[in-house]
Amino acid sequence: MLPLLSRGFDEVVWLDSDILVERCLDALVDPVSPDVLVIARDTPVIVVGEYTIESRTLGWGLEVGRRMPLTLNSCFMRVTRHHVSLMQAWKELMDDPRYVCQQELPLVDRKVGFISDQEVLNALLGSLRYAEVPMYVLGLGSELIHSAGALSFSFGDRLRCIGSGRPYLIHAVTGKPWVILNPAYPRNRRDRLTQLCSEVSPYVRVARRYRDQLPSEESQWLRFRTIWGRLLDAAALGWIPLAGWPLLVLVTCLGKLSTTIRSVRAGRQI
Repeated sequence: MLPLLSRGFDEVVWLDSDILVERCLDALVDPVSPDVLVIARDTPVIVVGEYTIESRTLGWGLEVGRRMPLTLNSCFMRVTRHHVSLMQAWKELMDDPRYVCQQELPLVDRKVGFISDQEVLNALLGSLRYAEVPMYVLGLGSELIHSAGALSFSFGDRLRCIGSGRPYLIHAVTGKPWVILNPAYPRNRRDRLTQLCSEVSPYVRVARRYRDQLPSEESQWLRFRTIWGRLLDAAALGWIPLAGWPLLVLVTCLGKLSTTIRSVRAGRQI
């Protein structure tokens, strides 16, 4: 983004390569003032550590200047010349030996503020130095859907999606469908449920529109179908807000049942 801004572009829009665009982005970014950073937010389902921006700021030892009950996701960003200083500071921290050393560790062993580049950006935007940078954070469900298992597209997200008509962006966050739905993917019982969640996800539902535009060897995952997947797709009535909704109900109920069982066992041990 910095090289493009330095070449004279007034505005740069970044999209991760695992994003599908459902609506024209002009309607999303054009009404937003140039001094406002447009950025996505994380789904709480996949967040490591506390779901607050200040947790990342504290992880870097920076003075907290902004508190928000969410963490930001750099899968989508609109930056302008107003944000050059922020971009430069972001690059400097990623060149910091502490960050470089953390990237040598397995993902699960990294400190919260050093997990990835977006954690660094969170740290800066939560710091006192950049607390005054105005932000427009994309709404989950209404403007952005994170596709990462049954729980990532929550009941609230689905209601907001119904209200907005359809989102601008659908993001394959973790558990990439082109890996999970690959014929070579393992097939034990747990993995089959993971595959089913991916098969009926909003991301795969939209991506199937483009399968005939890809070489056959690159589109095998888009042709992956099971009987259960077809039934769940039929239950969605071709509507993104209903994609995989029975699995969301099932996994939510199983989670509550598991929590109840643990509580009962803990009570017996007291």
